[in-house]
Amino acid sequence: MAMAQDQPERTSDVVNNQIYYQLKWIPWGPGDDEFVPIVTQNENGPCPLIALANVLLLSHRIKIGGGETLVSSSHLMDLLGSCLLENPLADYHSANYQQNMQDAMAAFPRLQTGLDVNVKFNSVQSFEFTSESGIFDLFQVPLYHGWLVDPQDRHTYDVVCTLSYNQLVEMIINNQNSADPINIQNALICEEFLEINSSQLTHHGLCELNRVIKEGDMCVFFRNNHFNTIFKRQGQLLLLVTDSGFVNELGHVWKTVTDIDGSGDFLDAQFKYSTHSIPQGNREQLPIKKEIEEEQVLHLSEPAAVANDTRLGSSKDRNVKLSKTS
Repeated sequence: MAMAQDQPERTSDVVNNQIYYQLKWIPWGPGDDEFVPIVTQNENGPCPLIALANVLLLSHRIKIGGGETLVSSSHLMDLLGSCLLENPLADYHSANYQQNMQDAMAAFPRLQTGLDVNVKFNSVQSFEFTSESGIFDLFQVPLYHGWLVDPQDRHTYDVVCTLSYNQLVEMIINNQNSADPINIQNALICEEFLEINSSQLTHHGLCELNRVIKEGDMCVFFRNNHFNTIFKRQGQLLLLVTDSGFVNELGHVWKTVTDIDGSGDFLDAQFKYSTHSIPQGNREQLPIKKEIEEEQVLHLSEPAAVANDTRLGSSKDRNVKLSKTS
C-alpha cells in the first residue's frame, strides 16, 4: 500500500515533535477484500492508547483511511476524541456523566504516556475507579485483569480478597515489623501472594476471564503492567499481536491465552494456527519485592504525620504506580 505523501518515512518514532506508529492491515470482515488497520507499537510504545484504539478500529467505531501505513499519536487522539463526543452514553445529560467526561478528558493525554490503575483481587472487572480508568467506561470498552486470589485458598483469600494492590502493599509495609503476630502473618501472606503470582495472572483469574468475557467481546486486558486488546472467538481468548516487528506478518495476528506463564500459539489473520510457536516470557514481570523495598524506604523517610496516612492512593507521589507504562 502506498504511503501517504504527508507522512515521514520513519515509523514508531518521533519526527518533528510528532510520534508515528506503523499500521498493520489485516482482513477483518465477511469478505476477503475487507481490511482494517491495527496500530502496532515498539517495545516502549504507549500501550493504553494503542490497546483502546485497536478495540475501536476492530469494532468499526473509528476509521483510518485506506492506503495509510503510518498514524500519528495526535491523529489517534483526535479520532478517539471525536468518537467519544459523537457517541455519548445514554445518560450524557446527567451531572454525573458530565463530571466523569470532564475528568476523563483531563486524563486523556495520559493515554499517550501511561495510565495508573489499581487492581482489586476479587474480580476480573474490579479496579479502583479513577479519572484514568474511567476513560474506558466512557468508551464502553470493558477493562479486565486476571490477577485474582483463589477462593479455594481460604487462608490467603480471607486476607487478600477485599484489598486493592495499593492497600496490599501498604499492609506489607505497615505490618511486617508489627508487635502483633497476626499482623506479621498477614503481611507474610500478602507478600507471598504477590511473589507467587508476579505474572499478574492466576489460574483462577484465567478461569474467570473465560467465564466473564462473552463470545465476540472485544476488550482491553491489563497484565504485566501492559494493556492489550483481547478478543473471544469460538470460546477462545485471543490477544492481538501489536509488536511492530510483526507488521508484515499476517501469519502472526493473534496469540492464544491458554496458561498463566505467557505460553500460547500464534494465529494468522484467518484464525488458523501458525507453524511458529510464541516465545515464552515476552514481557517482564513486575519486580514486586524490589518495588516494596523502595516503597519502604520512602515510607520510613516521611514525617510521622504523612507516614501514618494509610490511604496510599490519596497521594500521587506515594501511590504505587502499578501500571505506569512508557
